[in-house]
Amino acid sequence: MSKDNHISGQKEYLNYLAQEKYFSDYILNNSRSMISIINRDYVYEKVNTLFCNAQKGIEHSFVGKSLGDIWGYETFQKKIKKNIDKCFTGKTVKYEASFTVPESGKRYFEVVFRPIPIESGKITHLLAETFDITDLKLSEKKATSREEELRRFETNLPIGLLRCGPDGKMMHANRAFMMIMDCDDEKIIEKSNLRTLYAEEGIFDLHLEQLMDGKPKSFGRVNLKTFKGGEIVCRISAFMIVDEKANPCFIDFSFEDSSRELMLENRLLQAQKLETIGALAGGIAHDFNNILTTISGYSELLKNDLPESSPLAENVKKILLFV
Repeated sequence: MSKDNHISGQKEYLNYLAQEKYFSDYILNNSRSMISIINRDYVYEKVNTLFCNAQKGIEHSFVGKSLGDIWGYETFQKKIKKNIDKCFTGKTVKYEASFTVPESGKRYFEVVFRPIPIESGKITHLLAETFDITDLKLSEKKATSREEELRRFETNLPIGLLRCGPDGKMMHANRAFMMIMDCDDEKIIEKSNLRTLYAEEGIFDLHLEQLMDGKPKSFGRVNLKTFKGGEIVCRISAFMIVDEKANPCFIDFSFEDSSRELMLENRLLQAQKLETIGALAGGIAHDFNNILTTISGYSELLKNDLPESSPLAENVKKILLFV
């Protein structure tokens, strides 16, 4: 090979390497994840643009520095090193961790370590791909917190809540429902049918028919049978849940124990009865008092007109004695 051909070949090879570097850098720097190359000494040899942006620095701020320098040695030892060591055994490692990022505070990341073997098969480097999942984690925490809040609300609410199928088969009930219906075992709920708890046959089917229009309904007070054979009166409301084809899926019921309400109503009714009797008795007494007053007055007049020796005078005295 001539010298000119040799030089030309070298130029083509260098151009090829330059082009390969350009494409690889372009891919790395336009990735949606933070990418870095780490050697066996736990030192960064390459980082992409997103990595630098997230850390508020430039490439030269990280290349050549150890992970302990960047993340802190305590964090490196507790959260990172064991996963890197595992990756250098040839395994891809995926984990989640939280780190404090400059000017951004605490952030959550999903990290994937992939081993990079050379031609001999020896693993000298690894590729770290990091995804910022902070927004997802915060959303999950918010959803979990809301779910827990709703669960506490459902548990502590004094109103019985029940979900059952259109056939009446019970699916889930809160603690208040179990207390109202005198049930000690949650497993009994899933084996029972609401239809059997209605004291009057046919009422459940009537309620079901009214719920088919998809609107919430309040059924007023209904007589029910408890799980232990007792009786209770509850105020019932319900709502039918349907699918996209308007087919019934399940029914959500609410039950309010009306026992105290009925007791107060009975007391009020009894008080009203007593009040009516009292008013009637007072009226009668007033009328009798008017009659007796008249009798007493005329008796006094009669007494004054009769001589004391008259036998009628003695009778008048007796009348005045008892009036």
